[in-house]
Amino acid sequence: MQIRVLQRTYNAEQAFVALLSLVFTIYIIVRARMVPITIDEVATIFNHTTRSLWDMVTYEKDATPNNHIFHTLLVNFTTWFLGIHHVTARIPALLGGLLYFWAARRIAALSTHSWLRIFTLVVLLGNPFLLEFFSLARGYGLASGCMLASIYFALKHGQTGTLLTLAGSALCAFLAVWSNFTLLNFYLPYTFIMVVSRHWQQSNRLWPCARAINFGFGIPTDFTPIPYRHW
Repeated sequence: MQIRVLQRTYNAEQAFVALLSLVFTIYIIVRARMVPITIDEVATIFNHTTRSLWDMVTYEKDATPNNHIFHTLLVNFTTWFLGIHHVTARIPALLGGLLYFWAARRIAALSTHSWLRIFTLVVLLGNPFLLEFFSLARGYGLASGCMLASIYFALKHGQTGTLLTLAGSALCAFLAVWSNFTLLNFYLPYTFIMVVSRHWQQSNRLWPCARAINFGFGIPTDFTPIPYRHW
């Protein structure tokens, strides 16, 4: 009898997650198709993606906040490959939304309690203001997806202590900042926690490699905005 109850709970949770996945995906796709293009998206598509890769990365000409570098590079590819359209320009943001959902699902799965897993998903996915960014050709949605993926890999590294999870966390954190510089507000405390954590420093035999990975991504990330100081 107890097994049946547990089985029913598991099935109900899986059904809820499947329904939530469907609603989330449909919502951001429909918004990407139906919401009219905004003036900031126009600036990104026609002012930055038409330039050279070097200029997109360095802000060499006409530096404006509409150039969210990693996002701009992806928009440049999708519009080149699929043509210029507000939907094709929003594909990187949609991918950021899917990455965000994947990371939210994996973070929720770290809990051993069904109700806590569901609660975590609802909290992470229930903010309508955040969901808007996954349907707009702006760097915020992609940055949010990379940030949450970085947090997941960091939590996973705390469990496993592997360099692969650490490298994945550091890479996602770097891409989050490269998608939008406002994520430096996340990256600086993230680096502090990852590097000086007493647990890693004292008990992780891979501490020297862990420190090298964090500083390897951290130094270029922290100094990335310096060439753009005229912005």
